[in-house]
Amino acid sequence: MKYKKKAKGRLFLLASVMLILTVFTGCAGGKNLIRDRDRFSSFDQYLTQKAEIPCYSSSRPQFYFTGDAITDRLVELIDSARDYILIDSYLAFEDKMGLYIFEKLKEKISRGVRIYVITDSSSFYITDRAGIPCLCRLGIPCAEYNPIRGRRFPLITNFLERDHRKFWIFDGQVVLLGGANINSHSLMPPELNGHFDIMVEFQSKDAVTDLVCSFVATWNIYSLSQLKSEDFMVQQNIPSDCSLWLINQGPGSRLLIRDMIDGLFSFAEEEVWLFQSYTITSPSLIRQIRHLSEKGVKVNIILSRNQVYDKFKKASFYGIKDVLSAGGTVYIFDSPTSLLHAKVFAVDGRWISVGSANLNFRSKYLARELNVMFRDDQVSDLFARQLDQVLANSRKIDETEAMEYRTITDFWKWVLLQLGG
Repeated sequence: MKYKKKAKGRLFLLASVMLILTVFTGCAGGKNLIRDRDRFSSFDQYLTQKAEIPCYSSSRPQFYFTGDAITDRLVELIDSARDYILIDSYLAFEDKMGLYIFEKLKEKISRGVRIYVITDSSSFYITDRAGIPCLCRLGIPCAEYNPIRGRRFPLITNFLERDHRKFWIFDGQVVLLGGANINSHSLMPPELNGHFDIMVEFQSKDAVTDLVCSFVATWNIYSLSQLKSEDFMVQQNIPSDCSLWLINQGPGSRLLIRDMIDGLFSFAEEEVWLFQSYTITSPSLIRQIRHLSEKGVKVNIILSRNQVYDKFKKASFYGIKDVLSAGGTVYIFDSPTSLLHAKVFAVDGRWISVGSANLNFRSKYLARELNVMFRDDQVSDLFARQLDQVLANSRKIDETEAMEYRTITDFWKWVLLQLGG
């Protein structure tokens, strides 16, 4: 009994610390947005001078929005690979679709293609079967990011630093990145409980070089076998159809996701759309939404009714009332089978950012994240069509319904997931 009381006390203390961190981190909220808008003449200047987010030339991007479309394109790219494939996937499971992809990778290795996989240790702490043992059995070189066990287990910092990125590099030419993991949830069609997600494909010499170096540096920390970036050739003759901004946040880097989000909010003039089913609100976020609403910018957040784990639904829905009170609008993607797993930040129909980052404390301050941002008319038109499709399966939430999600249980889910969302 004493042990249980101590455990509950520690849990309450930890929850209190999380809540305090949330309240006081970025406490200026709207004031930061005003200061950034006054200091920089344009969002481009903000990205270059404050956020230091690199801009690279790129081919015209291609987007894939459902698990089956993502799987089909992955298989095509795997089959066509001739030299190497580098894969960083937050989760990799030994389930139906995970095994299917693993077998494809094994086949390519037998044909002489070099393949390396980094996956986060979180795979071992979710109910599905982690894929690392299977990768090892199949002879696919893999590294586990920041293992949580042994002497490292008691350190809270080991729980918090996670590699949440999802990207693939094929032959130094093609990049595929976004929100899809290597598992059935990400790679099955929506009618079979697969996610509605986004992966974007592009070619960019400088972005590929950046990501190859990032992958190799990460691999060399967590694997006994060491790699060299120069051993992975980067294609030089790549079309330059548009520009992209690569937001690759990791240890030692600036808080690039925070800076990206703050910048998008600072320079928004008309409307913000957020596909963010893992939104965990904070006081600073609510202040930002209120500031945008007061200057006439419409803020729209789309959450998801369907969740793999109910705790995320409770934590994200708890904040709906605060968003509405701040002048924002909240929709719930109401598909009976599919989770809206896509992570999109869209501003004024011009700036579109997709990738791994969620709208929460963890993505801004703790996790390794990877997003790519475009300012391109064709990308904007494509997003507008996808927005119409999502809204056709969504409903707007009013104050009455929002109050239904303000129970004590919902509150504690919201608190406890401030660092884990």
